[in-house]
Amino acid sequence: MKKTLILFATILTTFVAFAQSELTNAFNANKEGNFEEALNFINQASSNPKATAKEKYWRFRGDIYMNIATDSVLSMKYPNCFSEAMSSYKQCLAISEDYKEEVLARMWTYRGTQFNKAIKLYENKNFDAAGYLFKETSEICSTLKLQDSIVGGDLFNSGKCFLATKNPLCVDAFLGCVKLKYNSVICYSFLINYYTDNSDNENALKTISLARAEFPNDVNLLITEANYYITTKDFAKVNPLFKDLIKANPGDDIIYYQWGIVYEKLDSIDKSMECYEKALSLNPKNRDAHYNKCRLKLFDARDFARDCDNLRGDPFVKCMAESKVKFAQLSDDYVLLCQMFPEDQQIKKILQECYRKSGQPEKATELK
Repeated sequence: MKKTLILFATILTTFVAFAQSELTNAFNANKEGNFEEALNFINQASSNPKATAKEKYWRFRGDIYMNIATDSVLSMKYPNCFSEAMSSYKQCLAISEDYKEEVLARMWTYRGTQFNKAIKLYENKNFDAAGYLFKETSEICSTLKLQDSIVGGDLFNSGKCFLATKNPLCVDAFLGCVKLKYNSVICYSFLINYYTDNSDNENALKTISLARAEFPNDVNLLITEANYYITTKDFAKVNPLFKDLIKANPGDDIIYYQWGIVYEKLDSIDKSMECYEKALSLNPKNRDAHYNKCRLKLFDARDFARDCDNLRGDPFVKCMAESKVKFAQLSDDYVLLCQMFPEDQQIKKILQECYRKSGQPEKATELK
């Protein structure tokens, strides 16, 4: 019996020593930059419950997976490396806080590295890859219990990247931002537009309802809602929305400008023109309203001139005289528009057209 106990104790001691040896090997391999070899050693140590009960094991495991996550080749081979690193660190801290400072510092350093990578990927229009990295950095910020504005910022960036590629992961990102009260209005708008583009009317209407309850008078959200009803051809609900907007913001020229766009989509040109004129009466510097108003007047003048071509004799002469007046008036509008959009060559070309068709060819030549 005594020999059996001695034998069992020897085996146990050997097993523990083996686990300790694997941890040491894992630490050394990781330190030397042999991350995959380090991973093999740490996985061998995982078979020993005594090893996995120690915070040191989880600290080493987290470090190894975090290093793999920063390696462009190995991270592709081990796609779950980031989640494995995070779960390891969390387990380490759950057992003991002896390594708390080191673990949190490691997370923060990694966050900075991945954030910078995400920015470069975004600038290179590699949106999906950037989205995943921003998703990682937001999770780190959450684990570090940083301010909601920091967590939300990374999560919002992730959502925008995923939205650019129509990746469904944008939904969770924007919902997470709403929960954190970070850019909630913009996130609601993004969600409504995403659902609308994917013909998911159920979730679009659900989001509209949530947004309305939280921000009943927000201009951007009401416009987003109006666009949803236009897209789904539920036109009866559009105008009441803008009436609510005007009632809540009677002096807002932007609302009238947006309402003008809606009327254009509904092919109500006269109503659209009235909205643009109202916007300009409230704010003469609203160049977008001025641009759209001029554009509609240009279409009208061109249509009138084409109609003249179908006439003969005195009716034709009278019609062309009226056409010249229309283009002369329009040229005054486009002179102002050129001042508002000095770099827009298309506007200058239209002004030249107005000069020629109003009988002022010399001005058209001077404009060149």
